[in-house]
Amino acid sequence: MSATIELLEVATGDIRHIPAGDTTPELLEFRWVEGSHSCDCNREVEWHRAHGLTSPFKGEPCTTGRYLVRITCDGDVILDEHPPQPKETDMKPTEQQMTDFVEHMRAAGQQRVAAERIAQLEARVAQALVAIGIMRTEMCPSFDHLDELEKTLKGDQ
Repeated sequence: MSATIELLEVATGDIRHIPAGDTTPELLEFRWVEGSHSCDCNREVEWHRAHGLTSPFKGEPCTTGRYLVRITCDGDVILDEHPPQPKETDMKPTEQQMTDFVEHMRAAGQQRVAAERIAQLEARVAQALVAIGIMRTEMCPSFDHLDELEKTLKGDQ
């Protein structure tokens, strides 16, 4: 059996060839789909090992999708996670596709700005709640308006 394993690092587009070893197509597929090589942490180790490098893996939680594998055995593809390669005709977007893309990016930018603004406001509310706690315990524990303010900030109407 002649097997080829190509490991694609999605972030860079770099592909490295991994030695298949002496095994069966079924075992190769199991190892890379369900076994120990199905998660990014082990795939990252193999990706670096393919060029004689030490993996920078530091025990982060397992993820999937950063490294994709394609395995061929005797010329037959038995596993292909790589994205399809675009055809030359697919590379030129239509005017409608460009318009849709611009609208999508504009909406995504507005969502990002809104999310950042919400995060800022949430941080300010949290700071105000802390300040109320300090005022209540250290400065003026009997002010009734602090209770009302705290309820308003927490959303208890």
